[in-house]
Amino acid sequence: MNCTSCNIPFGDTTEPYTTSDTTPTFTFNTSVAANCSIADENWNYTTMGASRNCSSGDETLVHTCTLGVQDELIYKIDYVYISCANAVNNNQTWNATTMLLMDITGLEANTSNAIDNGIQHSSIWPGATVYNDQQVYLRSLNNNQLLTTVDRVAVFGNQRWILNYENTTTIGLFNISPAVYVIDLVNLSLSDIETHVANLINSTKT
Repeated sequence: MNCTSCNIPFGDTTEPYTTSDTTPTFTFNTSVAANCSIADENWNYTTMGASRNCSSGDETLVHTCTLGVQDELIYKIDYVYISCANAVNNNQTWNATTMLLMDITGLEANTSNAIDNGIQHSSIWPGATVYNDQQVYLRSLNNNQLLTTVDRVAVFGNQRWILNYENTTTIGLFNISPAVYVIDLVNLSLSDIETHVANLINSTKT
């Protein structure tokens, strides 16, 4: 296996495959003609389905597989699975799956960029002011209190949107509507982060 999106332009043939690309590309050879697919789940070729088929190499010995957006990697240590089936009888003769250990770098910068993209694709852009790595203090009417630092605070008019992403667990943000709305994201792909941020802002902006 060669992770061609790792260590550009030379690639990487040793685990863990290290890259900032959350949808990495691999090239490899099979000993017999085969069809192959790629996913972030430990599935066989049939279960991966046509949407995860490799972009080239059907019924050949040489294959190029790029992880799709629907399987975008979201953890620093993550796994990619490539499964190939015999091209003669599809998966009737043999069906083999390989697990590939990934080391994804720069995730914090990537998730922050995804939050920025969500803001920029929302109804408050370009007029909003955005603060990075901002400390916030929230206190509700029933005296729930929280002091923490978040990825972004977007300000538009008299409204605030507190936007944060974590890899493991939420940090306990809460709304103080209609002035303050929060999104406490965890375990999402970059495209999903962008979508959730834009949807929150668009649905709460007055």
